[in-house]
Amino acid sequence: MNKSIIAAVSLCLGGIAGFFVARKVFEQKYKLLADEEIASVKRAFRKGEKKPPSDGGILAQGKDAQTLANEFIDKLHYAKDPEVPEASEPRVITPDEFNSIPEYDEVSLTYYSDGVVADENGHALSEDEVQRSIGGDPVSHFGEYEEDSVFIRNDAYKTDYEILYDHRTYAQVLEEKPYLES
Repeated sequence: MNKSIIAAVSLCLGGIAGFFVARKVFEQKYKLLADEEIASVKRAFRKGEKKPPSDGGILAQGKDAQTLANEFIDKLHYAKDPEVPEASEPRVITPDEFNSIPEYDEVSLTYYSDGVVADENGHALSEDEVQRSIGGDPVSHFGEYEEDSVFIRNDAYKTDYEILYDHRTYAQVLEEKPYLES
């Protein structure tokens, strides 16, 4: 039993001694490396010497980073972000185009048979809000792609609108939900 305790203590002491010896050796090694690097930087600044680009010389070929990125994307055949046209009037889009631009919000509106447009909570939009968000006359586009829905893209608001047709009048909806009148 005594021998096993002595062996365990010796093992622990040997491990501790080895740790401190290795620590000292590595401290000296990395201090020398750091001192050499610092001296090299000081020499470079004194001489006004410029270091070569760290990108392996790619940017030194006269191409900017964006051009290189585009070439890389083309070379690997990655899909590019869909082109976003400049802000224009709200326009009808296909159902497949709806929600195809990740940066655009998605809003659902309801168009009632009496011409009232309401938001997702059932609150009627003013004529000005309708004009600014979905434009003039979405009614003429019902049935173009889908029977009771139209999809409008508004680039100025970065929003895709889904407009669903409801055969009821807004007055009928208010009878069912009078709290919407306020």
